[in-house]
Amino acid sequence: MAVDGHVLVSVEHDDGVAGIVDHGEFACLFGYLGEAQTVLRGYFSSMEGLTGERSAEGGLLAPGAVGAEVLDRSGRRHRPASANGAWVIVLNEPTIGDMRPVRFLDADGRTVRQPVPDGWGRESRSASREPCPACGHREWERIRAPDGSAGMRWAGKGDPPDGPPQRVPEVGGDWEATPWLRCITCGYAEAEPITLSAVKLDDLPRPNPGATSG
Repeated sequence: MAVDGHVLVSVEHDDGVAGIVDHGEFACLFGYLGEAQTVLRGYFSSMEGLTGERSAEGGLLAPGAVGAEVLDRSGRRHRPASANGAWVIVLNEPTIGDMRPVRFLDADGRTVRQPVPDGWGRESRSASREPCPACGHREWERIRAPDGSAGMRWAGKGDPPDGPPQRVPEVGGDWEATPWLRCITCGYAEAEPITLSAVKLDDLPRPNPGATSG
């Protein structure tokens, strides 16, 4: 089936083809060639659901990487198909929960660190957390998008307002940009756990820790 854009990498599965398409100004993940696609943001991966509780996951490779390693929900590591600066994999797991941890690799199999997104703030490092699921190291730092484009959390006194918001709140006042914990070694990042939030995940932009500086 014809597709609008250049296919960077693809992999056949039981009932179709999954892959990454370059549209010039942006790239997308598709689970079925020629059907709905998900826009990629930086070097973070995205997921597309497939029939039979399967999923396609993929993204762009970090600068200097030629491949990747994906950790599935049972703890097994997989090497996805990689080419032309992109990667994609199909796993027998549904699209439930967070993206799977991904580690980028160079031609010798060494870890390539995922960059911090342009304009994001970086805070103090900590070695007190559990090992990074992607690479196993323990040094972490906090990063956050100043505009709240990767999520926001309640920072005011008391509980947040009842019920879902009528619109996505702005950073400032009682709301702050959600901090992300980033592994110093490989650049894997995950939202810092919180106990209270009035914002539904579906109401916020998709996470985007992926751009350029190191």
